[in-house]
Amino acid sequence: ILKALVDLPAPGASIGLVHHWQHALLPGVHEHLNDIVLAPFRAEEIAVRVLLLVGARDSGDELRAGELVMRLDRREVSMHGAPVSLTFSEFELLRALMLASGAVLSRDELLRYAGTEGHAQSITVHLSRLRRKLLESGGVDVIRPVPRVGYRLELDAS
Repeated sequence: ILKALVDLPAPGASIGLVHHWQHALLPGVHEHLNDIVLAPFRAEEIAVRVLLLVGARDSGDELRAGELVMRLDRREVSMHGAPVSLTFSEFELLRALMLASGAVLSRDELLRYAGTEGHAQSITVHLSRLRRKLLESGGVDVIRPVPRVGYRLELDAS
């Protein structure tokens, strides 16, 4: 059932790779996993999921990109010291982009991290609102669209 078990360099962290979504629901499959990736497996998606798991554990519950700061433990975001109020989906999108450290994430990958159901195009709406909120907080536009690919966080923009 499990294609592979990816042991991460963080104690107790693991990702299971499964061929069919129903396999992920079988008893015992998910008990000791932090995350599950369904086939078809893409190296980029697995890498981002590893970053999300390991990065969150190693970050001390704080992520930084210039003047943009995320407090994971408090679910708070600030830009230039000013608080930025985000929805759950906006927070998760920003967290994924920050942990990707400048790597491009596709709309489909971002959709999985947004915690919402819908089409990949809905990510464009969420990211548009997120970008506007960051700009209104005195920041610069740090989320860059990559045509026909996805989005990335511009680490030196602020």
